[in-house]
Parts: sequence; structure tokens; C-alpha cells
Amino acid sequence: MSMITNNNYIDCEILAPAGSYECMIGAFNAGADAVYVGGSMFGARAYACNFDGEELVSAINYAHLRGKKLYLTVNTLLKPDEIENHLIQYLAPFYEAGLDAVIVQDLGVLTRIKKNFPKLNIHASTQMTVTGVNFAKELKSLGVTRIVTARELSLTEIREIYDATGLEIESFVHGALCYCYSGQCLLSSVIGGRSGNRGRCAQPCRLNYNLYNESIKVNHKNERYLLSPKDMCTLPILPEILQAGVYSLKIEGRMKKPEYVAGVTAAYRKYVDMIKKYSGRQEQVNFLKEAFSVSEKDVEELKEIYNRGGFTDGFYTRQNGREMMSLYKPNHYGVKAGVITGISKNTISIKAIKDIDESDILEVNLKNNTSLPIDIKRSIKAGNTVEIKNTFKSLKSVDSLYEKEIFRTRNNKLIEDIEKNIINKKLNVPVKGSITIKHGVPITLRAELSIKDSDNKILIIAAMAKGDMPQKAENKPADIDTVLKQLRKTGNTDFIFTDIEADIDNGLFVPVSSLNSLRRDCLSQLYSKVTESFKRTYDKNCLKDNELCIASVKNGKNRNEKPVIECVVSNFNQLNAVLEKEFTDNVGLELGSFSYDDILRGAKCVKDSGKKAYIALPYICRSRAINDFKRNIHIFKESDIYGLIVRNYEEYIFFAKLFRDMGIKKHFIFDSNIYMFNKDTINYVKELTAEYNDSAVFSIPYELNEKEIKSLDEQGMRIEIYGYIPVMITAGCVKKTTGCCDKITGSTYFLKDRLNNNMRVISNCRYCYNIILNSVPLYLGNNIKELKALKPHIYSARFTVEGKEETDCVLDSLEKALKGDNESLNTDYTRGHFRRGVI
Repeated sequence: MSMITNNNYIDCEILAPAGSYECMIGAFNAGADAVYVGGSMFGARAYACNFDGEELVSAINYAHLRGKKLYLTVNTLLKPDEIENHLIQYLAPFYEAGLDAVIVQDLGVLTRIKKNFPKLNIHASTQMTVTGVNFAKELKSLGVTRIVTARELSLTEIREIYDATGLEIESFVHGALCYCYSGQCLLSSVIGGRSGNRGRCAQPCRLNYNLYNESIKVNHKNERYLLSPKDMCTLPILPEILQAGVYSLKIEGRMKKPEYVAGVTAAYRKYVDMIKKYSGRQEQVNFLKEAFSVSEKDVEELKEIYNRGGFTDGFYTRQNGREMMSLYKPNHYGVKAGVITGISKNTISIKAIKDIDESDILEVNLKNNTSLPIDIKRSIKAGNTVEIKNTFKSLKSVDSLYEKEIFRTRNNKLIEDIEKNIINKKLNVPVKGSITIKHGVPITLRAELSIKDSDNKILIIAAMAKGDMPQKAENKPADIDTVLKQLRKTGNTDFIFTDIEADIDNGLFVPVSSLNSLRRDCLSQLYSKVTESFKRTYDKNCLKDNELCIASVKNGKNRNEKPVIECVVSNFNQLNAVLEKEFTDNVGLELGSFSYDDILRGAKCVKDSGKKAYIALPYICRSRAINDFKRNIHIFKESDIYGLIVRNYEEYIFFAKLFRDMGIKKHFIFDSNIYMFNKDTINYVKELTAEYNDSAVFSIPYELNEKEIKSLDEQGMRIEIYGYIPVMITAGCVKKTTGCCDKITGSTYFLKDRLNNNMRVISNCRYCYNIILNSVPLYLGNNIKELKALKPHIYSARFTVEGKEETDCVLDSLEKALKGDNESLNTDYTRGHFRRGVI
């Protein structure tokens, strides 16, 4: 990769996870510049040991005293009641305490926070799936100060966002990778009602699956963790990441233990400092070209702390690949520490590859993806061989253990070292002091420190305490050494005196208790002054201001008009079935499944039948897609194309601007994965679309139930009444992982889970991503009465893997249901979340 000179990488930030107060201390002790934490509400890790209210205020103060920053995750989708009655009240005390930033997924949350807390920095979460320049620019206009990029972006794409916006860029550099684009996963939600969008992901991607092409199994029998990526480690490409414009180097792991957070943070601190040492730009570039390297020992220690089958440097330099996946095991592998060199009825011989401590945890992996513990009960030096008792006689074939590698999954000495030298280290705040003990005046102690404020400016803060008058010494007068020794006993306070000036007259006596009291008073004042310097006030009337929920832009839809019947199709067999039905009105043609020539041919057929044709755009829009749109812009201008179904803000902003500049009028439908969870989000999108087209239609998200949809009280919405829910949109490709990449778009492959459910996989090879579908379709034909009460503008049926006959049957059932019959499908189906919703 060519070297790009960039001012930012000299002044970068190491951002560590803190799932608990102890993790936060470990992170700061290890050299983190900032931490991100979850509170008691609205965080994407609901099952972490999140901070309660008082603890979070204390953590904010702890960070600021040490010149560090603390960011709060508010990165879930909020339901109407939550955003209207809880969000601002929840955030208010943290805002007042000086919270540095909030990390946000929901655009309604973003706009509400900006209106109530205008001085609070807002970071756009990776859950927003920011994949391009257009959406990034829009977020900047909304007041976002930092973009947390989608983990799947290349370094080139990240650089484009940085150059176009000048915003701070935050990107993940270490830890777990999701298989799905963040914010585009409904697998946990659909399977068990635990929504990743609500911080409760059950991680079903870490379970085992088999891949079939039609009836033929294509993955190896031991390679069953097809959706489980390796953990990321980017130390070797850290210079390239920084040169791409990344300011904040983000470590994943709010569910991890303190030793993980501290150990990983310390490693990244070491190499960032190595880069920072070369302060001249050209000097630094030369160093990065010629001398930057990462020691194998440091990478090995990171693997000891946690890894899944080794490390990957993620998507920064690749689209996807088998080498990114942990196919044999979904959790910690550890490192190779020994090998079984002999086995008999009673003993097993083990040769150590590394020094092994008797307290280490060891295991051997078997062919069926299970592990057996190895208990050596002694320490072994590397190269030595020991014999242990054979406790595995119950195995069908004990001989199968011969030459098996032994993995160490806990290096006890390494963990103890991290605990002793990092976690348990006290990170005191350095303070300069001066004490005056003079005849006839009260004893005076002054303390002073320098810190960075919220704008990174240096502040000098001082406190002064006065005590009693010094007494004339009858026996032993006060001397400098004794006084300074007593003042330096700062104990459990946050401070440590690094330098104290003393002006003491001869012949005076000062009780130790007076010095202790003076020190406590002075440092208490200093603590208060520092924390007060970060505090803010806000307009408390905002808490009562419900006008923010009132739409300022009309949608233009009549609640009483007859709903439009829309069908989205993926092939001509489905299209022909739809065109034969008079009750259908709109037809969406899936771009990626249809070629551009077929889009034109299909759109003409749709228009000739008296219906309206839409192009259904890809679920993920990256530079590859934008360039494809530009090359084929003549297709989108065609009069046979009535409008577009957009699946992300990147697409909408690109096309709305393009059409506006060309003077072209097209209609837009926002699909259900652009989450309209609350009124604030709907209002934002209304304002976004008003300038170009005030008749855009918004879809109900899959995760809202009937009651929650009703509470939106929104006219003109689109609701899906049939279709296989896309539970994952992935940059990874299961065909490529299993060596079956043929670059052919289609849906002949499916994943079979441990319960024998089959999830079809659609390969979109034009834009290189997979769509994984739920095992059974959503069908709400039995709920037409309830749906009519919601008065939607569009009923949508989405056809993906259905053949002509199946499409005909579904359409017949829908037609009867819309006429009032309680018509069911003749196959298994789900009502999704229409009844139950998500927690």
C-alpha cells in the first residue's frame, strides 16, 4: 500500500472498552486515552456489568481527573415511550457531570439529544452502518462529531469518508468481529426475540451450521462454525490504518474481563507511542516505511489473552475470505503449548513447546469440535517431556490423541503479571503543592494541577486551604522533611504530590493532625474544582417539551385511501405471476438478481400491465455500488422506472441529489431495514425527504409489534405482509468460505442449523454480499383486520426464493385475505414480531 501522509495519525486516540469500573481502571492504567461504557439503559451490551447512575458520574470524574475521556453508549433503537419519556431524563445527570460524548445508533435519538444537549458530542455508532461519503456528510450536518465506520470498510473507503467530511474517524482495531454488517442483523431477534438492535444479541452466529447446495453438503464435517469470524488484531497494519484518516483506534470487548482490556490496551499503547515518537511528518513516514514492525512475542501474548483460531486484520485489505473465519471452534483457542508424543493404557507423554506453569489451563481439541482438559499438575520447561496419568480411557479410541497438539487457554503467569503491573497499579493524579508555615498567620497549603478540558485545552486548576495558627515549639519544631512526608500521605485520594515547595519559619510546631486536615481539605477542594470545571447546565424545560415529537412536515398520505399492493420480485417467473394478478399495483425489481437489461425489460412489462415499476436497491451501498449506479445512471432515468426502494441512507442521499440536479422526479420507498422505531426518526426522515420529494413512503421495521406500530400514529406507512425476513446482510460469503465461489448470483445454497432449520442464502455477486433468510416466511394474511386498523399506505409482499407455482399460491392466499377471508398459507410461516415484539 502506498504511504499517505496524514496529520491525524500523530495525535490519535486509543479507545478501550469498559464493561465495569474495574475494566475502566485497567484500561486507563494500560494507557487508554478514552473508554466507552454502557449505562443502565440503551446500550448495545445489555448483559455487561454496566454502570449505574452514581457509578457512571464517578467514572466521568475519574476519567477527567486523569486527562482522559469517557463516552456513553446509547447505541440501540428506542421505542416511542423510551425516547419520549426516558431518554433525556436518563442522560441529564451525565451531561451535567461533563460526559464527553454519546455513541448513537438511532437517528431519532440523535436529533433529540442534539436539541436538548447541544454541547454534547455525538458519535455515529457502527450500528448506523455508515458505509459511504453521502450519509457521512448528512450526519455531519446533523451535528455528529465522529463517525464509527462499518467494520467491513476498506482503508480506501475510510479515507474517502475522512477526506469528504474532516470528521473524527473511529474504527475497530482489535477484538471480535460480527459476521453481519452491524445494524443489519435480525438473526437473534427472529430466533428468540433477543434483538441485537436492542443490545441483547444471543450470538447465534457462534453456533454451528452446515452448508448445502441443494441436497449436497459442501462444508467439511469439522468446519461447522461458518458464521464465526476470527478475532481482529491490526497491530501489523496500524500505520496504514492511521494514514487512512482514523483518529480513534477502537478495541472491542465490553463483555471481556479486566485482564483482557488491560493487556490489549497496553499492546496498542506500546506501538502507538512507537509511531508518535517520530514527531516530524517526513521522519515518521520514513520510519513507517522502513522500520515499523511488531514483535511476534507481543502478538503471541495477545493470542494468549484471547483469540479465535488465530487473528485476522479484518476487512481493511480484503472484501472477505476463508482465512478470516474460525471454522473449527467459536471461542478461545489459546496457543499451542505442547504435543502428545506417546500414549499407553495408563500414561500420556507430553512434550512442552512453551514453558508451562502448573496453574495454566490446558486442553486438547478433538475431531468432533469438542475439547478435553489436560491436567499436568506440574510446571514444564519448553523442550522437556513429562508423563501424566491417562484419564481418557473412556474414549472410543485413545490412540486418536497421539500427536495431538495441546493448547493453553489460560496463561496464569501472564494474567497475574497484567493484574499486578497494570490493573492493580494506582494511577494517581500528579499535583504540585506549596505550604507556608509562618509566625502569626494561618498555615496555608496550595495545590495545583494541569488537565485537558473537553476541547483538549490545557487548564491550570488550583486550590488553597488554610489551617490553624502555628504554635511556638516547646520541644521539637517542625522541619521540612517531616512536613513534606506527612503531606505526601495522600492515601486513597486520587492525587499524589510530585513536588512541594515549603516556606517554614524556625521554631514553630505543627500537629500532625493539622497537617492531615489541611491536606484533606485542600485536595477535596481541588477535586471539586476539577469536576466543576467540566460540569454543564441545560434547559430543564426540555424534559417537558413534547412538541419535539410533533411532525413538522406532512406526509401527504390519506389514511382512508385504499392501500397499494406491492410485490418485490427477484426473477421473471415471480414477475409473471405478479403481473397476472389484477389486485397488485406496484412491482419492485431486485437489482442484483436482475441484470440492468432485465430491469429495463421487466419495468416495461410492469408499465404495460398498468402497474408502477420500482428498482429495489442493494441492502448495502459501498463505493462499488455507487460506481455501478453512476455507470448505469441512464437506467434509473428511464420513464418506465417509477421510483426506487432504498435500503440505506447512502443510497437515498445519492439518488435524491442526483435526480434533483437533473430535474427528474422519482418516488422513493424506504425499506424496513431503515429503522423507523419512533416518531423522532420518522420526523427526521420527513425533513430529509421534503426538499426533493414529500411523498416518500416509510416502512414499519420488523421488530415492532402491533401496539408499538399503533403508538407511532403515523399515516402512509408500508408494512410487509409476506416474505422471508433477511436475518443477516453479510460481507462474508459462505460460498467463498467453503471454496465454492462461482461469482453467480443466486439462492441454491442454504444453512442448516442444529435444529435442522434451513436458512436460504442469496449471493449478491454484483455487490459481493450475502443475504441470509429466515427458515420460514413472514405471513400476516391472518391479521388483515388488525393491519387495516393501522391504515397503511402499502401492503408489501417480497418474493426471493419462491418459484412460479409457490408465488401463485402465496398471491392467491393474499388476495383472499385482503378480501376479508381468514386465509392461511399451506406451508409453515411466522407472524414475526407482530404479536410479541422484542425486549
